[in-house]
Amino acid sequence: MTKHSITGKTVLIAGGAKNLGGLIARDLAQHGAKTLVIHYHSAESEAAARATVQAVQQAGAQAFALQADLTQPEAVATVFDKTLQATGGLDIAINTKVAFQFIREAGKHLNNNGKLLRLRTHSLR
Repeated sequence: MTKHSITGKTVLIAGGAKNLGGLIARDLAQHGAKTLVIHYHSAESEAAARATVQAVQQAGAQAFALQADLTQPEAVATVFDKTLQATGGLDIAINTKVAFQFIREAGKHLNNNGKLLRLRTHSLR
């Protein structure tokens, strides 16, 4: 049986500044992720992104924030390129709002045996 571990992994979290993405970033840092790249969409979420980066660093992981409008395919590619330039490799890509462009770029950039995670949230009605 294969054992999966987050320890020592580099993670890109699209929409990682606040809410579910921010919680995931903090949790991964507490469980041993080495580096977290926190994507945020616009200036309105920059402060939340910086707070998440600070919380991740306090948990012992490296972290930095990248701003991009991921509705633009070229911006998705740029986020992955900047992540690779800054970290040297990418093990896990997480997007709390999965988009085709994100999956396509993850497929191009993840390390061998890397993982792409899709998280679903359900609301009670």
